[in-house]
Amino acid sequence: MGENSGGNMLQSLQNEAMIWAFIVLGAAVALSMLIAWLIPYKGGVDKSYITRRIVYIIIGIVAPICYFVYNKLFVVVTLKNAGQQTQFMDKVMIWTGVILVLYIVVTIVCMLFFRHSKYGSILGKVKS
Repeated sequence: MGENSGGNMLQSLQNEAMIWAFIVLGAAVALSMLIAWLIPYKGGVDKSYITRRIVYIIIGIVAPICYFVYNKLFVVVTLKNAGQQTQFMDKVMIWTGVILVLYIVVTIVCMLFFRHSKYGSILGKVKS
């Protein structure tokens, strides 16, 4: 086990972190859609879109934080070299930002696509 095996492990963990970032992103988008569609419309003056918006924001904040914390607490400790830990956490911070940005972009595009649905109502009420 030479110096190169540590580099291979770092590269492998960085690749896994990227894959898990996209899995977390997909799960967050799917969960926000599912929960939005499960929240029922309320009769009369409907303010259910506010509840959907709050859930959407919470998921958008919690998903990247959970991804970052998981990698910080459980994955980075598998690397023994402090330099490799720093390199890995740099990549994790980048992927955390990517999750946040893509979550916003993908969900807004989906909301615009489903504008007259419960998920689209997160953007606000549609004037009939």
